[in-house]
Amino acid sequence: MVKEFAARRDLLVRLIAETPLLKANTPEGAFYVMLNISGVLGKRYQGAEITGSDSFAEMLINAKQVAVVPGKAFGADDHVRMSYAISRENIRRIRIRIGIGHPGFFRFPIHGPPHFPVRRPITIAGGIHARVL
Repeated sequence: MVKEFAARRDLLVRLIAETPLLKANTPEGAFYVMLNISGVLGKRYQGAEITGSDSFAEMLINAKQVAVVPGKAFGADDHVRMSYAISRENIRRIRIRIGIGHPGFFRFPIHGPPHFPVRRPITIAGGIHARVL
């Protein structure tokens, strides 16, 4: 299982690294990544300004049906916590949903992939496993 978690971590970190506005360090002992969202702070998505981790997390759950934990709870309002205690397939689905690794991140309602119907949210908050049908 240790190798599987390492593979999930590496996949998520690699996908984040391919996204110009987001950054994350590779964690050594956790099952989550602290995603640096400072590159999107002050930007607008569907008319709403992203002012911190709370507004970023709210945008993700409402617009993309992906849950993260705001970093504000940990004293890091320019970060959100993304768990990789989910399958690699769900990590790939998250990539499609929120555009991680896509150069048009936050612009793709206009310039990116088509909308995918959502049956259930993918939850990647710490310790909560995803259920997708």
